Parts: sequence; structure tokens; C-alpha cells
Amino acid sequence: MLIDLVIYIFGFTFIFLGGGVAIWSFIDTHRIRSGREFSKDRDSRLDNARKRYKDKTRK
Repeated sequence: MLIDLVIYIFGFTFIFLGGGVAIWSFIDTHRIRSGREFSKDRDSRLDNARKRYKDKTRK
């Protein structure tokens, strides 16, 4: 009977930790993806600013 309780506690702990890891993985993936999108947007804005500066200085 005691072994059943121990198995139940360990099983619940592993399920709980597995769910936590899955949620953390989803959040981390979303954060990395958002960071990449922000980086691309920033690079695009910098490229546009460089083009405008070159066009201004050519005239």
C-alpha cells in the first residue's frame, strides 16, 4: 500500500514537471521568435535610414 502511494506521488510529480517544461518551452519559443521578428524589423528600419541618408548626400 505504501508503494502505491509512492508511485502515485512520483507519477503526479513527473506529470506536473512535464507540463511545466512544456509550457516553459512554448513561452521560450515564442520569446525567441518575437526577438527575431524585432531584429528583422530593426534591420529593415536601419537599411531604410541608410538608403535615405545616401539619397540625401548624393544630391
